[in-house]
Amino acid sequence: MNRAMMAVLAASIVFFSLIQLNCTSNSSNSNPVNTSTPITANLLPLVAGHSYTYSGYLVDTNTVKDSVPGIPRSAFSATWTLEPGLNNTWLFLDSTTILDSTRVKILAIRKDSATGDFAFLQTLGPFYRAVHANYTDTALWVTVARPSLGMNTVWKTFDTTIKGTINGIAASIQLQIFGVIEAHETITDSSSSHNQFDTYRIRTYRTITVGPISISTTTAYLWLAADVGPVQIDIAGDPENYGFYGVLANKNF
Repeated sequence: MNRAMMAVLAASIVFFSLIQLNCTSNSSNSNPVNTSTPITANLLPLVAGHSYTYSGYLVDTNTVKDSVPGIPRSAFSATWTLEPGLNNTWLFLDSTTILDSTRVKILAIRKDSATGDFAFLQTLGPFYRAVHANYTDTALWVTVARPSLGMNTVWKTFDTTIKGTINGIAASIQLQIFGVIEAHETITDSSSSHNQFDTYRIRTYRTITVGPISISTTTAYLWLAADVGPVQIDIAGDPENYGFYGVLANKNF
C-alpha cells in the first residue's frame, strides 16, 4: 500500500469514528420472519387533518440519545399534522414547542397507493458539507418503507460516489442508503391510558465507503402501527441539526 493510500486509510478511520457519533448503532432483528410475504396493512394512512402529538426530547447534534442541554424534557412537545401537498404528495406539518417557543417544519411524503411503499423528501447537505464535496442539490426522495417486500428484506434507496476531502486528504467517497422492516414490536404510548400498539419497526441506515473501509450506521427508526401510522420515532442528530425522539401521547382520530 503506497503512502497516499495509507494516508487516506488513516483519515478514513478518523472520519468514520466521527460519523458514527451522529448515528444510532445498528440493531439486530429481534424476530426474523418470512421475507417474501407482503405486508398489506396500511402503515401510513394519509388523511387530511390527522394529527399526532408526541412527548420526548430533542437529540443533541453529534449524539445518539443525549438530549439537548438546557431543555428539560417536560418543556418539549411536537405535533405532526397531515395535509395534502402538490403533485400527489402529502405533508407532515411538524409543530415543535420548546420552552414556550414554537416552530413549524414541513416533511414531504410520497406514497404508492398500490403497494403502500412510501418515501420522505430529505437532504444530504450536512453529509456533503462534512466531507467538503461540491454539490448543487441535496434533496432526494428516500424510500422509508417498502411493505410490499415484507419483513427482513433490505432495499437500496440511494447510491452515489462523490469526490470529497477527509482531514485535508482528497478521497472518493461512496454513500449508500438502505432500509428494512426488521421487527414486530409492541409499543406503549406515553398517554395516561398507556395504550399498546402492535407495530412494525423500520430502520433506515447508510453505508459509507472510502477505499477498503466501509461502515454502516443507523440514522432513523420508525415504529408504525396499522391504520394509525408513527407511534414512536427515533431520529439521530447530525453535525448541523438536532434529532428527535418521540412517543405518541395523543392523536385526534
